[in-house]
Amino acid sequence: MRNQDVVSKWSRMVVAALLSLAILQTPTVGRYELGERLKTLDRLWLVTKEEEVRRKAVTHVSSAVNSFFMMRTSDACRALDEAVAALEGRQPTPADAVVLRPSKRVFAPGEEVAIKVFFAYETTGTSPTVRLKGNECVPEQGQMTILTISPESLPREDADIALEANLGGKTRLVRFSIVRDLDARLARIKASTSRMARDLAEGIESALPEQGETILPIAKMLKSAEALDSQRTAVSEVEEVFYARQGSTILRAFVPKSANKSATVVIALHGAGGSENLFFEGYGAGLAVSEARRRGWVLLSPRATPNAAKDVLKWLEEVREIKPTRLFVMGHSMGGALALGTGELKPAAIALFAPAARTIPENLVQTPIFLAVGKQEMMMLRTGALALAELVKKRGVFKEYDPCEHLMIVAEALPDAFRFFAEQQSGIEGSGRDPKTGDQRP
Repeated sequence: MRNQDVVSKWSRMVVAALLSLAILQTPTVGRYELGERLKTLDRLWLVTKEEEVRRKAVTHVSSAVNSFFMMRTSDACRALDEAVAALEGRQPTPADAVVLRPSKRVFAPGEEVAIKVFFAYETTGTSPTVRLKGNECVPEQGQMTILTISPESLPREDADIALEANLGGKTRLVRFSIVRDLDARLARIKASTSRMARDLAEGIESALPEQGETILPIAKMLKSAEALDSQRTAVSEVEEVFYARQGSTILRAFVPKSANKSATVVIALHGAGGSENLFFEGYGAGLAVSEARRRGWVLLSPRATPNAAKDVLKWLEEVREIKPTRLFVMGHSMGGALALGTGELKPAAIALFAPAARTIPENLVQTPIFLAVGKQEMMMLRTGALALAELVKKRGVFKEYDPCEHLMIVAEALPDAFRFFAEQQSGIEGSGRDPKTGDQRP
């Protein structure tokens, strides 16, 4: 049996469990509530350096992971709120449990905006008064309250809105977009000769359902699509592509304007239950984009599938006419197993964060690998990572982070992974090896 087959067979049980994240939804609490909490947790984790404080939070984050796997979405929200409170050095309050969700993602100018207010889980104590744009309400357990915002207090033109709500002294942002004539404008863009404009129109339509895990800046996306359609903006001027398609693969991309026909490219593969947005908005609140931006590297994050890495490189070549001088691949959990399936693309190095794998395929045995795992990782994945570490140490780096677990390992290890990639790039350029394949030049 080939090593790659062993990787797939070993990780099948892990992947099946992790895929359950993709369908975590209930009539009241779903992907959006989880996504908002994870982004808050990511930001706080990065600025909290005290080990004991982090250690208290890790216990709650691990509990959230277990709830994810068991599809107990409300319990996962509670555990994430407890982790946030631990990082902030306080006790959880009923305000933490309150959800503020726009009734839809896009409103027309002059339309009254409805915000759904409810509790993500049962909590004790006094319900906070929610104040937003001069309106207020007191949510009740088990009930949904609608808070309305008068159109007179909102812009009359296209805009991506972030309103600050006050929940008994705790602040929360409520995001939505205001767009005029959305349907008619989308219809025009969908007939555009610009491929990138058509993809953005598709991305806007896919972002409209309420259950999505993030709120994209739809007004900004629409403006960009129309500029591409009219040729006021060249494809090469668009650095952040919020949505694109290559065959059946959906992706999000950062392509710096400084990128030439050849560039250093990083492909980032998310874990099960995530999406192409995770490396751009989660995993350290978009830390991967910041690391790529300051180095002038391209970052491609597809909706992870076995063919995704190959597809995004094809997109980069077809749409931006860029071929990688060197390719780096990183992956978290299920995405780590998928990263180990990219050997035919000849990556210059690979970074794995708590991968669902325990061996290295033959076509990657000479490839430098950075492997990161948390000391508090779930037993099955940590055991696999420790087995993989013995192979990685021959040509790469293994690093265990304490305290850290499954969700925070990417945010914690990303800077080290990018430094590892930079070292490999520097070594290749100074070694007389071909920078694309890593082979020694004659």
